[in-house]
Formats: sequence, C-alpha cells, structure tokens
Amino acid sequence: MLRKGTPGEGWQGAADSFSYTPVPAGTKGGFSAWLAGDVYWALAHEHTDRTPGTKPCLDWLTEGALRCPRCNSKKLPVWIGWVPLYREQDHKPVVVVIHENAQDLVRELHYPDYVIVGRVDDKAGVFVRKSDNPLSFKTANQNRKAPIDITRDLLQMWRMPQLEEWLDKSAKQQRREQEAAAHNARMRLSVPPPTTDTEALAIDAERKAPVDWDGVVDRATGGLKRGAVAPSKNGKHGGDS
Repeated sequence: MLRKGTPGEGWQGAADSFSYTPVPAGTKGGFSAWLAGDVYWALAHEHTDRTPGTKPCLDWLTEGALRCPRCNSKKLPVWIGWVPLYREQDHKPVVVVIHENAQDLVRELHYPDYVIVGRVDDKAGVFVRKSDNPLSFKTANQNRKAPIDITRDLLQMWRMPQLEEWLDKSAKQQRREQEAAAHNARMRLSVPPPTTDTEALAIDAERKAPVDWDGVVDRATGGLKRGAVAPSKNGKHGGDS
C-alpha cells in the first residue's frame, strides 16, 4: 500500500507566501476573510502608469538614509496600509491595500477577526471591516495559529533593490557591532580586575605581548605573591627590618 498522510502532519511545513490581490468594485466584488496579522502602515507613493505599483517612500522608510526617486512637489506620499488576510473562499494568504480614510474600520481589528473586504465603486478605495456575523478561524497549520509578520512578503511585492541592499548592509553592520560588543565583553571577563598598579601593568603586558613573551605575567604576579607579607602585629609592613 502506498503511504499517505495529512499536510503538515509531523513537521512545521513552509511558511505562507502572501501576495497582493485586487478587489473588484461593487457589492458582488467583495469577499470574506480572516485577519492574518497587523496592518502595515507606511507613507507611500501610489501606482501610476509612469511609476507602477504602490510602494513606500524610501526617504520616509529609511529616515532619510535613501533618496526617494518618486518624491516630488506634485506627488506627495500618502498613508497606505497593507492588510494580510486568509481569504475564506480558498484560505489563500492575500494582501489588500487600504487608504488612510479606511483606518477607523481596521483600528480595533485583531488576529484572527472575521472581516468583509470590498470596494463600493470604481473610484472608492478598498475597505476592510469586521463582519456582523463572526466566523471562527480553524486551522491545523501551525504557521497560522499566531499573527504573522508580512515584512518579508512586502519586500518581495515591492521589488525595491535599493531598499533591499540598504537593509542588507544595515544588518551586516549590526552583526559586526554585536560581535565586537560580545568580544569586548569576553575580554573584560577573561581576567579578574587588577588589585594593584603592578598587576594592571602585567595584565596589559600579556594582552599586548608578542608570542615569545610566555611567562611574563606569571613572573610578575609570582613576584607580587613572594614579596607580599602579612601585616605585622605592631602595624608595620614590609620585610624583616
């Protein structure tokens, strides 16, 4: 008999890949869904024939580190929200785009609220609102049992090489700084704090010494131990004199 099983059984499985979906206008164009995670809000430039795709403003997103090629005095960025959803009809992970005027409808939404997605007419923006007839979200997929972060999916949807390169450099710089901090912490903990100026000089000599200086610190600290004597009962310190 051929082996058979259940998807996701016994292993975590691949994470969902969210993709943008348009919302047709009219009462018949809407659909029901469950909210998959938080709405991602950003100042963004909307789609035009000359600059296709709604994408975040690079200047705003990177706090001025990158110049935004879409910024100009005639076309200012607007607040855009990317909403991750599990569509009820086929449970497909999708993303819809909403505008600032629809924020009141999503402000109190949380994973995994049951929502209605629609667009009143051709000139109206997309809305996402809580359904009047809530339906519980049920899934055997472990990846869907908690709110998701769609940052990775948004980067794929936006296709902005300049942003991806900047993020990669920032991540590498952060790793270098973390490694340097960890190295410095290990150096600080590698020896006990010096108790005298002579010990401090000996420890510094060991850290800066060439490889053929073996034993310098041992001799220095050994001399300290040999020269140390217990305080005399008459309060004098030092040798036999």
